[in-house]
Amino acid sequence: MIKKSKNKTKQKSFYLIGAGGHAYSCIDVILSCGYKIKGIYGLKADVGKTLLGYNVKGTQYELSKSIKKNDNLHIAVGHTFSKNEKHKIFKLFKDKCNFPKIISPFSIVSPYSNIDSGTIVMHGAKVGVDCYVGEQTIINTNSSIDHNTSVGNFCHISTSVTINGNVKIGNNVFVGSGTVVKDSTKISSNQSIKMCSKIIKDK
Repeated sequence: MIKKSKNKTKQKSFYLIGAGGHAYSCIDVILSCGYKIKGIYGLKADVGKTLLGYNVKGTQYELSKSIKKNDNLHIAVGHTFSKNEKHKIFKLFKDKCNFPKIISPFSIVSPYSNIDSGTIVMHGAKVGVDCYVGEQTIINTNSSIDHNTSVGNFCHISTSVTINGNVKIGNNVFVGSGTVVKDSTKISSNQSIKMCSKIIKDK
């Protein structure tokens, strides 16, 4: 008689920071991965809001006082053209919890690529062979990153962006929706690329 193992794999669960439009998309991806939402937190003005049936329980500052080392957190805040609030939130929670990467089951990510902690790869996105994506970065819906490309930390590669091979992107870079980046070009850190741009030389 075969005995069933008593050791069951614990389902991964996440706290989320953020209650804007990007948070809706993050919830969708997290649930699609089979993970659970442990609680959503945001700014004081967000408390009481409901996102896809989940209430915003409190502020990010309240969560920072109660979160534990073994807890998982995702910063569900989009990097806009003008500012990136993720830096402040990350500093608030750094060394207090885990920041696992999240990869949609409806994306295509090469097993020969490397996705760092806290990064999310959204539905329909593609990350090619020998690519590196840094921490706390967003690879948004239907974007495509081709072979041998590196994307830095705290970047936002927006919806339907096409990044060709051998591209190097620095830290804290926003690339607007529909942008095309030519192969073998470089985008230095702290840049904001407007939507539908064509990057054909180093920037």
